[in-house]
Amino acid sequence: MKKWNLLLSMFLMAGAVFVTSCTKDDETDPGPSITLKGGTEYVSADKTIQAGETITVGVIGASSTVSNSKLVRFKLTSTYNNVPEVIVDTTFSSSTFNLDITIAYPAEYVGENRLLFQLTDKGGMANEKAFIVTVEQSATEVNKYTGVNLGSWNDNEGGSFYSTSENIVYFRSTAAQNQSKIDFVFFKGDKNGNAIAAPFDPAPNSINELLMGTWTVKNKTLFQVTTMTAAQFDAIGASYDFPEFTGELTIAKQLAIGNVVYFKTVLGKLGYFKVVNLNTRGDYADLEVIVQK
Repeated sequence: MKKWNLLLSMFLMAGAVFVTSCTKDDETDPGPSITLKGGTEYVSADKTIQAGETITVGVIGASSTVSNSKLVRFKLTSTYNNVPEVIVDTTFSSSTFNLDITIAYPAEYVGENRLLFQLTDKGGMANEKAFIVTVEQSATEVNKYTGVNLGSWNDNEGGSFYSTSENIVYFRSTAAQNQSKIDFVFFKGDKNGNAIAAPFDPAPNSINELLMGTWTVKNKTLFQVTTMTAAQFDAIGASYDFPEFTGELTIAKQLAIGNVVYFKTVLGKLGYFKVVNLNTRGDYADLEVIVQK
């Protein structure tokens, strides 16, 4: 069940003087009045927000001007993905009603959320108001690195180890001293072809020339196959809405020019790398990398 993050304030249901009066038989009872508060502090109509943001709504109610029947129930329901859930359901007896509510919308509620406000009086008459809160996935700022040039285990011209947090390529001689920062290991072999692996993966650890035998920290970067094209990768700007990451691979193998791979670092940073070029004679890999700041 949804756990709403609510802040209830100014919950005033002050009793009013009850005045009896005769009404004409043909006078229509409009039921209780319900008004949503306006102004910059409140949301009272359809609104689009970013995931993680909050809104404040305010409700004012009053007894029917015809029957003067006491207000006895207020109910606020949110419907998301066709599933209604009650946020507030309270009973009371009063001629007036005043309520402010602050509601948080985390990322799990991305999409349309319909808020329905209902006020009922003792005579069973009810009135309601409703609007839609559209929650959009909030974009995160990213770093975009070009010219990430890596060399395989048998190439002294390019380092095999890469830190996405620093945008630094490390050679074997310095990688061990910076092992906690290493997210990618590049190598080429008969079984895996051109491959980017996590330091955790067995494949790079089986290559003696990479000198990883004494490492005590081997980060478990995860990889996920994606259908993203090189053009879509290139179109990513300063921020990006990353989709859900479900990858469990610790190696991306048999890479080809134009491939885009989704990854998640041990620190939880999401990103993509694109294979720009592969030089088979020198066992080089040229990458571009996008990663969350």
